[in-house]
Amino acid sequence: MRVLFIILTLAITFTSCETDSKQAEKNDNNTNVSYKDALNKINNNQSNSIIHQVKALEVINSGTYTYVRLKEGNKEIWAAISAQMIEAGNTYYYKDAFEMQDFQSKSLNRVFESIWFINDFYSSNPMNTPKTNSQNSTNNSGTKMLEIETPDNGYNLAYIFEHKGELKHQEIIVKGRVVKINLNIMKTNWVHIQDGTSYHGNFDLTITTHEAINFAIDDIISFKGKLILNKDFGAGYQYDYLLEDAIIIQ
Repeated sequence: MRVLFIILTLAITFTSCETDSKQAEKNDNNTNVSYKDALNKINNNQSNSIIHQVKALEVINSGTYTYVRLKEGNKEIWAAISAQMIEAGNTYYYKDAFEMQDFQSKSLNRVFESIWFINDFYSSNPMNTPKTNSQNSTNNSGTKMLEIETPDNGYNLAYIFEHKGELKHQEIIVKGRVVKINLNIMKTNWVHIQDGTSYHGNFDLTITTHEAINFAIDDIISFKGKLILNKDFGAGYQYDYLLEDAIIIQ
């Protein structure tokens, strides 16, 4: 009888361990699926995105991220945004984001119970930007911007966004007003330009360049680089359009 009891106990223990192992594996798979689903949701539903107006309460700059405690109505959240200058007390806007739970920031030596990764963060409401060509269009900082002439042998942004399938992986020339600069992130410089044109709400092109930045916000600059579509750097940093490894055209 005692031998039978021991055998039954071992069998139950083994079954329990196997169940726990399978459950852990299932949880890991669910986490991966949830992460991918969140990215897909962002990409598939951008046209239906809701614009969130938030106030920055606390800002922590660390590595490639800027961590911000945001308040929207009575709700507060932590968000991670590509490294940039954000001022506590100011109002900002975003639309596309996804949540990660129990996210560990090694640079801060901190675990966030919940944090939202935000792709694009604006200082003014992006929905106020006209969706058609205009000589008095505005950039995402709210300043007026004249329509910029299409560069020789190049394209304006509206044409690029509309004909992305034809232009992908090609070297193209663009010209626009610089609206944002982020230096030395992931060993490259990141520049955002606009030229007063847009297509289906797209009006801002992100450019990466290893060249020295000898220009400033509001300067009009021409770039030549390869157009990449749906570039995914991981951690939620995915770009529908990216002009990669660009050089500056004088």
